[in-house]
Amino acid sequence: MSTTVDALKRDQDDIRQLFTTVDALKRDQDDMSTTVDAFKYDRDEMTNTVDALKRDLDSERSRTAALEQRLDAMINTKSPASCPKRYAVFRGICYDAFDTPKNFSDAAAACGEDGGTLAMPETLGPTPSWSPTDTNTVSDGESSWIGLHDRREEGSFEWVDGSALGTYNNWGPGEPNNSGGKEDCISYCVPWTGTWNDAPCDSLLHYICQVVPGTSYNPPIS
Repeated sequence: MSTTVDALKRDQDDIRQLFTTVDALKRDQDDMSTTVDAFKYDRDEMTNTVDALKRDLDSERSRTAALEQRLDAMINTKSPASCPKRYAVFRGICYDAFDTPKNFSDAAAACGEDGGTLAMPETLGPTPSWSPTDTNTVSDGESSWIGLHDRREEGSFEWVDGSALGTYNNWGPGEPNNSGGKEDCISYCVPWTGTWNDAPCDSLLHYICQVVPGTSYNPPIS
């Protein structure tokens, strides 16, 4: 009888142990299910993120294609700005040198017929590397009007567009000297590597014009 009771106790202990193991397995199964659910949620979130990124990428590609089409249309329909006939481009400005002698006012009017002004070398930079002989027919030994004067106030030089002379100048030796008290207009002197000289405004000199590319102009009747 004692042996049988001991055997029953052992069986009960084994059963309790079995239940404990089963409970542990159930908890592990629940934890695993929770982990699997979390992985599924993360996967779904990642899928949604990838889909959103794909949509954004497609939208950006469409936007880029539309911008490229607009750019191509602008390039293909817009003609490049050009200079009037005879003029040559230098640093983004059209220039021409004319060898028909004129006084300062008539030279300025002639440039205006081309839609421009007498040349204003303030746009050419501090190095006087440009010469009227680079464009056309002004010969060595000749001087040409540029668009600088002090007709309104002696010694207060201004360009023909009304702007002040500024910091850049290229006066020749001893210039400006207002010789005889009548030199109020400025010429560009070819023999002196483009230096400036004041001269009487009624002097008949060659002249240099400048025009902004693309400006409409009315060529003089020849």
